[in-house]
Order: sequence, then structure tokens, then C-alpha cells
Amino acid sequence: MGRGFLAPVFAHFLFAAGGIAAAEEAQAPPAPIPQEQAPEPSGDEILITATLLEDDPFEIPASASLVPSLGGDSPRSPRTVGEAFHDLPAVLPQKTAPGQFSPFLRGFTGFRTLLLIDGIRLNNAVFREGPNQYASFIDPLLVERSEIAFGPSSVLYGSDAVGGVLQFFTRGAEPGAERATGGRVVQRYAGADDSSVTRLEGYLSGHRVALFAGGSWRDFGTQSGGRHASEFPNTAYTEWSNDAKARIDLGSDWMFTADYQRHVQHDVPRTHATTAAVSYRGTAAGTDLRRDLSGVRELGYLRLEHAPADERSGSVTFYRALITEREERIASNLRYSRQGFVDGVHGVNGHYSWASPLGKITAGAEYSWEDIDSDFVQFNANGTLNSVRTRGPVSDQSFYQQAGVFAQNEIEVTERLTLTAGGRFQLSDVNANEVDPDPSDATIIDDIQETYVVTAGNLRALYEVAPEWNVYAAAGQAFRAPNLSDLTRFDNARTNEVEIPAPGLHPEKYLTLEAGTKVRTRRLELSCAYYYTFIDDQIVRFPTGATDPSGGLIVTKDNVGDGHAEGVELLATAPLTAGWELYGGFNWFYGVADTLLSPGVRTRAPLSRSAPATGVCGARYRIPETKAVVEFDVRVAERADRLSPDDERDTQRIPPGGTPGYAVWGIRGEWELVRNVAIFAAAENITDRDYRIHGSGTNEPGVNVVVGTEISF
Repeated sequence: MGRGFLAPVFAHFLFAAGGIAAAEEAQAPPAPIPQEQAPEPSGDEILITATLLEDDPFEIPASASLVPSLGGDSPRSPRTVGEAFHDLPAVLPQKTAPGQFSPFLRGFTGFRTLLLIDGIRLNNAVFREGPNQYASFIDPLLVERSEIAFGPSSVLYGSDAVGGVLQFFTRGAEPGAERATGGRVVQRYAGADDSSVTRLEGYLSGHRVALFAGGSWRDFGTQSGGRHASEFPNTAYTEWSNDAKARIDLGSDWMFTADYQRHVQHDVPRTHATTAAVSYRGTAAGTDLRRDLSGVRELGYLRLEHAPADERSGSVTFYRALITEREERIASNLRYSRQGFVDGVHGVNGHYSWASPLGKITAGAEYSWEDIDSDFVQFNANGTLNSVRTRGPVSDQSFYQQAGVFAQNEIEVTERLTLTAGGRFQLSDVNANEVDPDPSDATIIDDIQETYVVTAGNLRALYEVAPEWNVYAAAGQAFRAPNLSDLTRFDNARTNEVEIPAPGLHPEKYLTLEAGTKVRTRRLELSCAYYYTFIDDQIVRFPTGATDPSGGLIVTKDNVGDGHAEGVELLATAPLTAGWELYGGFNWFYGVADTLLSPGVRTRAPLSRSAPATGVCGARYRIPETKAVVEFDVRVAERADRLSPDDERDTQRIPPGGTPGYAVWGIRGEWELVRNVAIFAAAENITDRDYRIHGSGTNEPGVNVVVGTEISF
């Protein structure tokens, strides 16, 4: 699809949205429609991530939305967090393997997309450039609500918030006027991967105190393919999680929260890198006999919140987070290697908002300290020790600090015009020891001590054209400070690539211009945005021209990636008669940046794993006077053939010439059988299509029947 497609599509939707809203305001009342057939827009959704305030999405001068399948009212119990994004075209849910999900927002993923859990960063100094698996360290049944704020958010959140921010809010219980106890049991089965998921949780609440605890067990079997692939071997794994939360009402509008979460993944195969990989449209199988990843995510935090009845609100949070990764590999020569890292984070963040004569001001600060240990050991085929490195995939005994302060002001210039302006100052400090993987050879790599100072700003305007129609324009900066994965990585990269450390890097910088419109009437809720991002000094990986002893290309990184990205995002819901509504969405993306084919040889190429044009449309029926809902939809993607040089070399994941397009149909529903007992069921990919999400390491399942039940007590 050419770039010329952009202007007419955006103009058409902008004109249509404005025309609908203006017509509804200016026309005489139309022919009467029974109230039950034309429900009023609820307007009760609240988003926090985009502004740090409890805002109506209609009033936010940015592209932001809830994720319906994570804690929302869509009748779907997703297999993993990644499956919940299939109905949001603006998110490319790349999956290196069935248990490894990495969201692409506006062309960026990995350490250029910020993940938050209850307002705390999941991103750390070891996050990789490309897709990583850490979003899969979140139990979807623990998520109460999930939000996406698209585009630059570095003013509020600092480094990494380039493509956007994805935040997960976890479940808990609230103190109440009366003592109460209860809980929930969820059981899910699916045929395409012979999987079983169980979640059990309970709570006890009183006038001042509420206690909540839960746990999940998830057992995934071998995944079945579409009509031309009976199954995908080496895709089974297990994971489990547990959590506990206490909420204490301190009185005088003060609330204290103590929370602990732990999620474990065990032996998740990186299938595409092994000989068990099934070829799809010419992809190559890997050479490893085994390559499994295990990981643990832990988070504990203490939070004090203040929310008086006026417009003031704020919180301060002290937290301790831990991510552990362990990779086990048996190479084609039967050598067994084990490597990994432990990243422990201590941090504090806080913000406060208040009304002033100058507007609604939000200000805050944060500080985090990371302590990273990394190791590597290899054994010969006969079990004898082959080598022990002084470090693993990143430098050992390293430290990474980040500190930032920010302020943002929302000003009502007139009754119809609101301006929002903000700025941030951030310092990132790296102390990387044990960078050299082999100090005994002739090439000596020094330890790294670097300090990065970065600033960012934003300016947004929201204008009310009519009560049902807003338009907005925004300019926002984002940045990403180099982390340990940029500076010190020594590990396998993509197909047949080995990455070596790259000292001397400096921060990436981005500027995004965005314009959009939002409509909310009785007959239509619509959000449409166009954005253009200037990319400056992006850190990109390129071949050095050398090879390692096994013949793999040696690659490194440099700040050469100047370029741009642009796109259109559209979401719409249209209520029809009583109980019926149509919904849909569309995403178009184009991005290019400079890269190096070899040292000194520069070219401009598409951004890696550029998302194809995608869309979804469906119909949802809520059966009147019941809690039953049924929906039917189709997801469509065009061929993804805008490939970067890295994509073309990644022959294990991306077919030659690009990933084929697809259309996938599904139906799902949920019914409350009796009070507090509900069942849900789905038939996914009902045409048994063979298809792959662009950049993923395995195909999606074939026809998949899902059944489950949720019992509340």
C-alpha cells in the first residue's frame, strides 16, 4: 500500500466524523428513536495513563484507549496478555514464541515501548532492542484494567516512552462500610494448545482494611496449526503466579496500599531457533537442538495516596522489583550452555496534582537504582566444562540509575479551548563493569561509566467544535537513554548474528506531531489520529563485516538512525438497535530510518518489522435484561513486505519477500447461568487459516475452541 493512501483516508474519516457531530448539533431533532434503541453514550470510562489524572477519554488531547479484553467487558479470556491485543489494530502483537509477547506501538517495541504495572516501570536496563518476552510475565487474570497511551510520553514517564505506554492495573479489594468476604475461581480450557488455566482468589474487607490474595496455574501443551500444519512441536510450557494486596483506609482521604506479585515462566521454547521449527512460506528452521527461556518477575510496593474531595490528588510509591532470566541452549555440536541475569530495582516515584489560578498542575519526581548480575557457562557434549565467562548476555556487577523531575499544566484558555504544556529533566547514569567477555584475548573492552542528561517537552491543544465533537493537535518529545543491552550486550541477536558491546552511544531523541478528532454521540463513538514522528540519533544494529568462529555475523550498534514514522489510527463503535452495536478499527503505518549495511556504508530502509495495514470489524449483541453478550468479528492484515536489511536476514521468522496477509474470523460469548456463575466460549480462527503475525517466530493456532467458567462467591 503506497504512501499516497494516507491523505485521502485521513481526510475522509476527519470529514465524516466532523460532519456527523456538526449535523447532530445543528439539525432539528430527527425522527424519534425509542430510547431503548438509541442508548446514550455512557461517558463513564476513565483513563489515567495519558495524563496521570482521572480523565474522560473524550477530553484527552491524545490517542488513548482501554484494552477491552483485559479486565473489560469483551467476552474473551485471553490465553496470555498478548492475545488481548488482537482486536486493537494499532497494536502489533508480535510473538517470538507462544509464550513470548512484545507489543509494537507506532513502529516501536522492546525498550522503545514503556510497560507499567500499577504505575511502576516494568522496563529495566536489560531490555533488548527488538521483541522481548517480558510483557508475558503478567498474568492476564490478575489484570483489572489495562490502558494504552499512544505516542511520546517521556514528559510524564521518562526514558523508553517512544511508541507509547501500556499500563496494567492489578486486581484488589477496597475497604467498605460493612464487613465482606468473597472470591473468584476461573477455569479456562483451549483445544488448539491443549491448555488449562486456573485462577483462584479471595478477599476480606472491612470498614478500614481490605485484604486480597490470588494465584494462577497455566499449563500449555503443543500448539496446533492451521489446515496445512497439524502441530508445532516444541511449543509447550508452564507458568504460575501468586499475588497479595492490602488496602488500608487511614482516614482524612488517605489510603495505604501494600502489594506483592510474583510470576514464573518455566522452559518457554524459543521455537524458531531450534530444529523443531516448522517452515512457513520459506522460513528456515534454526540449528539449536534446544533453546528454552525461564524467567521470574517479582514486584513489591508500598503506596500512600491522598485524594480529597477537591481537585487535589497524589501518591508516593516505594518499590522493589526483580526480573530473572535464564536461557538454556543445546547447540548443533551438542554443547550445552546456560546464561542469564538478575536485575534488582529499588525505586521511588511520586506525583501530585492541584488546581491553581494558572490551571491544573501535575508535578512529580522519580528515582530508581538497578543492580545487575550476569553469568555464562558452557559444557562440552561429554559433560566436561568448556568455558566460564566473566559475564553473561550483559555486563556483570553493573549499576544503572535514573532520576527525573517533571511538571505539566492544563489550562482552560476559553470554554472550548484547553492547552496542556509540560517538561521533564532526567539524568541516567551507567556504571558497567566486566564488559569484556574475554579479557585474555588481544581485544580489550574497557568498563563503561557514562552519564546522560536529557530534557523533553510537550504542548497539546484540545478544541470543542461541538458538545459531541472535539479536535486536538499535539507536539511531544520522547527520548531513550542507552541501557546495558545497548552498551554491553554480548549474545545472539537475530538469525545467524552475534552482537558485541557498543560503548560511546548517546540518547535517542524523537519529536511527534499529531492531529486527531473524537466524536461521541448517541449513534457513534469515534477516535481518529494522524501522527508524524521525527527520529533523531536512533541506535541501530549493523554488521561489522567480521564473523565469529561459528560463522555468525558479528554486529554492533551506533547512533545513525535518522528518519521518520507516520501513521493513522482509527477506533469506532456504533450502537444500533437495543443490544446491538458495531465496532471496528484501522491502522496504517509507514516508517524509514538510516542504517549501516557495513561500517561506513549507509542506506535508508524501512523500520524493522514495520506493521502492515490492519483492520478489525465486528458486531456485538448484549441480550436485554441478562448479562449475556455475543460477538463476531474479522481481523484483516495486508502483506507485510516493507523489510529492513535486518528483516531480510531474519530468515527464521520472516518469510522471503515478507509475511503474507490474512483474514481471520472468530465468534465468542459469555453467559451468566445463575447468579455469580458465568460461562464463556469462543471459536477462534474458524476457517482454520495458516497465518503468522509479522515478525513472529511461529504461526498462530488453527481453529481453536475455548471454553471456561468464572464463579464468584
